[in-house]
Amino acid sequence: MMKRLFQPGQIGTMELRNRIVMPALGLNFVTDNQINDTMVDFYTERAVGGVALVYISSLVEHTGEEGYEKLASLGKMGYMPSLGEDRFIPGWRRLAEACHRHGARLGAQLVHVGKYAHSSVLGGAQPVSPSPIKANMTTCGQPGEMPRELTLPEIQRIVENIANTVQRAREAGLDTIEYNLCSGYLMREFLSPITNQRTDEYGGSLENRMRFVLEILRRTREKVGPDFPLTARLSADEFLPGGHTLKETRIIAQELEKAGLNGFSVVGGGHETSVPLSPMSVPRGAFVYLAQEIKKAVKVPVIASARINDPFLA
Repeated sequence: MMKRLFQPGQIGTMELRNRIVMPALGLNFVTDNQINDTMVDFYTERAVGGVALVYISSLVEHTGEEGYEKLASLGKMGYMPSLGEDRFIPGWRRLAEACHRHGARLGAQLVHVGKYAHSSVLGGAQPVSPSPIKANMTTCGQPGEMPRELTLPEIQRIVENIANTVQRAREAGLDTIEYNLCSGYLMREFLSPITNQRTDEYGGSLENRMRFVLEILRRTREKVGPDFPLTARLSADEFLPGGHTLKETRIIAQELEKAGLNGFSVVGGGHETSVPLSPMSVPRGAFVYLAQEIKKAVKVPVIASARINDPFLA
């Protein structure tokens, strides 16, 4: 089993020296959305250690929602790196070059936190979501607020912004990006029947709930072409009453593959799930079965994740 772990892998056009992938983490190392020395040093050590592919969480900013400051979707939350403007490109290029020098690939996980934002970091603006379903928590330690429903023009601006963000990632020398379709953030909110109760073309049926994410993927392909690897971090089962299940997620994965996605990293649950996901009390490899089921449904590479911290298990 160890022998297979260290065999080369490939996601789309991206060749990997082995099959070890480091998922995106919220490290809070930055203060102004800029890649800094601390981040470069931290991820360089992971590259030196032999990881084949490193993902880093990156804010989706300046989405154009009505009432938001130009700083945008997370306003003053500067502790996550951003690709929301061209001025962030040099820092990402520096980090990509550092990883490449030691044989690792670099990807940015694109995150729009949706209802998990808070007015205190949005310049007083209300958080947004597919539907006005109150959040039970936020990403900034504040109590959850009632989000407002995104308008159709706002949805289209978010689609365009995310595609532009991926274009910047490519210009910065990154090897791939990862759409965050897990944890309960905005792109996942559109997929979930719990948080998406719209009655227009973006809500209701699974086909409609997938529309937002598929539009993002297709618009991104128009921007970056067919060769830049696009991946997704996908929650295969919400583990919540009324939420989407593995049965629906198989269909979602197949449709994303048809639209040009090159690979998946599979997890389960989200921030509000009642099922513990990552504490040490959770058995190692507890959610590998979700990745196995998604792999049966698609032909592109699938990465198993969560509580895989033993090379013999991997």
